[in-house]
Amino acid sequence: MGLDQQVITVYRFQNSSGRGPFQPGITELWRDPTHEFPEPPDFGEIARLSQEAREKRFLRYGGFGCRSIDWLRQWFWPNERAFLNQLGFFPYQVVACRPLLEGPEDLFFARRWPLIDGQGVRRIAL
Repeated sequence: MGLDQQVITVYRFQNSSGRGPFQPGITELWRDPTHEFPEPPDFGEIARLSQEAREKRFLRYGGFGCRSIDWLRQWFWPNERAFLNQLGFFPYQVVACRPLLEGPEDLFFARRWPLIDGQGVRRIAL
């Protein structure tokens, strides 16, 4: 995946400040211990792509998400979504994203604007 990919819409869980739910001290509060997630991404590759995107001046904000609402529903189980909501994480639609690294179920993206409401970001229902 490269930096010249088309702009897409991404769906993700995040809090009102734009942070996703995979965080030290937070993940274990909502994640079902029987839910096996895919292999973790190649963080070295993410760091390299992030640096390249910054140099091309279009990465200021980024994160992980899914290409469709269906992917997001599959990625987070119903019981996990309920815990996420209790912790202040909700599903959002984020527009104007460039995919930097994509797996079969999720992707790492970059965008020029913050991941907050009103910046091409809106809370959605699942």
